[in-house]
Amino acid sequence: MPKNNEVAIEVKNLSKKFIVNQTIARKDGIRDMFKKKDKFVGLGAEERIVGKNFWALRDINFTVNKGETLGIIGLNGAGKTTMLNILAQILEPTTGSFTMRGRVSSLLGVGTGFHLELSGRENVFFNGALLGMTRKEIADKFDDIVAFSELGSFIDTPVKYYSSGMRSRLGFSVAMNLDAEITIIDEALAVGDVSFKKKSTEKMRETAFTGKTTLFVSHQMSIVQDVCDRVLWLKDGRIVKIGETQKIIDEYIDSLNSADTEQWVKSRDHIGNKDISVEDIFLSQNGKKIRTSNIRRKNKVSVGITYDLKKVSETYSIGFTLLNDRGTRLFRAAIPKSKLKKGRNTYFAELPVNLLNNGGYVIAADADIMNQEWLINPTSTRAKLVFTLSGTREDDWNLGRDGLVKPQLKWRSE
Repeated sequence: MPKNNEVAIEVKNLSKKFIVNQTIARKDGIRDMFKKKDKFVGLGAEERIVGKNFWALRDINFTVNKGETLGIIGLNGAGKTTMLNILAQILEPTTGSFTMRGRVSSLLGVGTGFHLELSGRENVFFNGALLGMTRKEIADKFDDIVAFSELGSFIDTPVKYYSSGMRSRLGFSVAMNLDAEITIIDEALAVGDVSFKKKSTEKMRETAFTGKTTLFVSHQMSIVQDVCDRVLWLKDGRIVKIGETQKIIDEYIDSLNSADTEQWVKSRDHIGNKDISVEDIFLSQNGKKIRTSNIRRKNKVSVGITYDLKKVSETYSIGFTLLNDRGTRLFRAAIPKSKLKKGRNTYFAELPVNLLNNGGYVIAADADIMNQEWLINPTSTRAKLVFTLSGTREDDWNLGRDGLVKPQLKWRSE
């Protein structure tokens, strides 16, 4: 990832305030709004806006060097998109300032910057002109843009007739293929069918190796780890930390457990019923608890769960459920009934990291009766932990390929 000490992006004391829950307070009634028949003359002098200030961003300060890729992470509502919209000059900051040294290309919304009455071809040239490119420069990139978008003959159709997926394809293609020194990417908008989404993700990865300065918002920690030099972590509109990619990701993943979960971890509140309760859940290596929740595929890692059983029954199924970061259940793992015994015991099971795809996962304790009645429901329990699974460029060239699982199979030839 080529970079130097020349600053490309500089943000100083950036803040953004919105007014929420707006209402209009007035003394007169609806009749007073009509002074003549069929003629609306507007609100009276007593109108006023009543609302509450909401600071989406507060006192944001950071710099990005030329050629550097900065990942921006945080939960929904942390302020990531607001910050990108300000840096793309779509929103104005309430206070503070920023400097962008170079032409800026952004992917922040489906069809952002498109004129609906113009064709796809005309919009490509229009967007290039906004970047300050000459007609020849745009023409040299045009075939690549059309080929990547897969729009074919539709490129000469007015954009107003495009589906949202077609607009998204064109928008992504324009943002990624036109020449710009700074690229701003909101990964969530790389949408479309499976094949196009895969191609979009690969294109975003390639950006990190072209020498462009890139701001990259993503919820996929494996991609952030793969392409970003540093990471900025936002929470409630403020910077929590900014620094080395792996360290910040580890700390961020550790924080992802909900407040309820964290409270359970501290207090070990009773979860279960009078016969079954969860006492602890953790990751371990070589029988020892590990603090980090960013797991490499090459490591052997086990999940440990401590249950307190007042009663052992043949009708009980006890163990854990593995879910991905979208809440999809991948599998349930039940402790063999022959190993269940009364009292407080810790059970270990090795995670099948060679089967799983890269990305975020949730391990949730569970227990049921005869697969019919939940005693501990994995989708709502606080007894859970979050981890992310990732590989390396050297031994894992197909990071994050499509599919819920990604088995590493043993091959032989004859």
